[in-house]
Amino acid sequence: MIRRMAVVVGFCLLSLSAGAQSFTLQQVLSAPFSSALQASPAGGRFLWIANQQGKRNIWVAEASGSAYTAHRVTSDDADDGVDLGDITWTPDGEQIVYARGGDFEFPGKEAANPAMLPQGVTEEIWIAGVHGGDARKLAEGRAPAVSPDGQRIAFAASPNPFNINFRLFVRPLNAPTATEILIPGSSAGFPFWSPDGQQLLVARVDTSPVTRFYLADPANPERPPAVVAYPVAGTANADVSVVLAGLDGAVTPVAWDSAAAPYLTTVHWSPGGPALLQVVSRDQRTLRVMRSKPNRSGTTAPSRLLELWLGWKT
Repeated sequence: MIRRMAVVVGFCLLSLSAGAQSFTLQQVLSAPFSSALQASPAGGRFLWIANQQGKRNIWVAEASGSAYTAHRVTSDDADDGVDLGDITWTPDGEQIVYARGGDFEFPGKEAANPAMLPQGVTEEIWIAGVHGGDARKLAEGRAPAVSPDGQRIAFAASPNPFNINFRLFVRPLNAPTATEILIPGSSAGFPFWSPDGQQLLVARVDTSPVTRFYLADPANPERPPAVVAYPVAGTANADVSVVLAGLDGAVTPVAWDSAAAPYLTTVHWSPGGPALLQVVSRDQRTLRVMRSKPNRSGTTAPSRLLELWLGWKT
C-alpha cells in the first residue's frame, strides 16, 4: 500500500514538474486581470477594466439575443503603467466618464510614471462613447460625478503636482468652462449629486494630523523628496468630514461622530429619500449607515439608521 502511494505521489510530482516547465514567467507577468465591474443605469450593459499585458482598457458587454457580446471602448495600446479608475456612466448609459493617471489607492501621492514618460503623467478625466471611437479629454482631475440629468460633471482637481490639496469644480459635460465651488478648510474628495442636481455632498479630507514620510528618488537625487501622508497604526488619522455644497456656493457642514467612525466609505442619495452615509470604525469592525436630510440652515447631523459589527477570527 505504501509503495503504491509512493508511485502515485511520484507520478504527480513528475506531472507538475513537466507542467511547470511550459508555464513561463512571461505568462505569469502578462496574465490578464479584470476589475471595476459596473452595470449601466440604462441599456442593459456592463463595463469593466481589463489589464492585458499592462495595457489598460475599458470593455463593455451588451445583450445580443440570449447572450452577451463584448467590445473594447478605449484604445490604449501602450504598457506605460498609467492606470484607469473612478469610472462612472452617464445616466442614459451611452457614455462612460473615467479618470486616467494618478494613484487611485493613495490620491495624495504623485502620479506614478513607471515608463519614465518625458511629458510626465497627469490626472485627467476622459469621456468615451459606449460603442468606442475617439475618447475626449474633459479636464485635469479625478473623482468625476455626472449630474442626474447628464448635463454637468463635478470633479476634484489639484494645482499641486503632488496632489495634496484637491478643489471641487463643476462644468457642463459639453462645454470647457469649469466653475470652482469653494470648500473651506480641507481637501475636497469625491462628490455625490443630489437627485435634483442642485447640490452635492462632498467628502473633505484633512491630512494635516497624519505623519509625513519623505521619499527620495535615488535615480534623481536633485529632485525634492516626495511627501507621503500615511497614518501608521497608533498615530493620528486623517480627519474626514462631509459638507453639503450648493451650485450657488452655499456650504453646510454635515457632522457625525467621526471619532468613533472616521472612515466614510460611500454615499447614496436616491430620489424621494434621504441621503445615506456609510461610515466605518478605524479597526473596521463596526459599520454604520447614517440617514441625513441635508438642508442649508446650519449644521445638519445624520441619524443612525443601521449598525453592523464586522467580526472575524484571527
